Amino acid sequence: MRILLILLSVLLAAGTASAQILNGDFEAGATGWVSTVPPGCPVVDPTGGNPGGCGVLPYYATTGCGGSLSQTFNCGAPGGNCEISFDYRVDFLGGIGTVVFGLTFDGGNTWPFQAIGAVGSWQSASVTVPCGTVTMAFDVVIATATLQDWEFRVDNVTASCVDPVATETQAWGGLKATYR
Repeated sequence: MRILLILLSVLLAAGTASAQILNGDFEAGATGWVSTVPPGCPVVDPTGGNPGGCGVLPYYATTGCGGSLSQTFNCGAPGGNCEISFDYRVDFLGGIGTVVFGLTFDGGNTWPFQAIGAVGSWQSASVTVPCGTVTMAFDVVIATATLQDWEFRVDNVTASCVDPVATETQAWGGLKATYR
C-alpha cells in the first residue's frame, strides 16, 4: 500500500500546469493581445475563427497593413517545458505566392511556418519553449512572389507547462531487494 501511495504522489507531482494566456480564442476581441497592426486594418475577425473569432494579421497591397500580435504570460515554473499550440490559416485574396510567418519568443527564437499557395483551411501547430515568463508574437517574416492580398489568421492559442519528473537511479540489486 505504501508503494502505491508513493507512486500516486509521484504521478500527481509530474503533471501539467496551465498557462495564463488571455483570450486565446479571441472571443473577447483583441483583449489581452498587443497589436502592432496599423489603425484601420483588421486585428480580429469576430466570425472567421475556428469557431467564433480569430486574430488577423492582414497584408493588402494597396494599404500595407501587416504587424504582429503578441502577449506575455506565465507558463509555469522555470525548469519545465511549455507547449504552445494554436490553429492557423492563411487566406490568399489575390495573386499567388509564399508567406512565411513566425512565432517569436522573447524577442528571438523564431519558429517559422510556411504557407504556399491557397491554404484556406485551418491547420494545427505546436512549439515547445522553456517554462517561465514567455513573450510570444505572431508575425509575418517573408512574403514573396506575385502575392497581392492575404490574411494570416490565428485561433485557439493554448499553453501548458509540463514539469520535469525527478529521476532516482538505483542499482539492479537494490531493485530486486525492494520487491522480494
